[in-house]
Amino acid sequence: MSSDPEARNEFGPYTPGFITIPYNNIDALEKELKNPNVAGFLVEPIQGEAGVFVPDEGYLKKAYDLCRKNNVLFIIPVTGKGPRQFSRATHMSGTWNMLMK
Repeated sequence: MSSDPEARNEFGPYTPGFITIPYNNIDALEKELKNPNVAGFLVEPIQGEAGVFVPDEGYLKKAYDLCRKNNVLFIIPVTGKGPRQFSRATHMSGTWNMLMK
């Protein structure tokens, strides 16, 4: 699912139907969620592929709220950065309690 060409070159085939939007861009997400064919939104809470990228404060909460509003599954994978970073990111963003309901 990477958007980094170097990370994609030696892998595949890829599952069709995925849309890539810029990380940490709530406006781009909101635009794509208007499409009634979007079923889920998969986002790493902290991207670590090409460095460590932490989203703006409130981004994950806003993304979660947009997904609920549009009946879209909000997916946060436990990635290579591990469960500790997942837990920290979701606690800090305010999404932990919503995810555990």
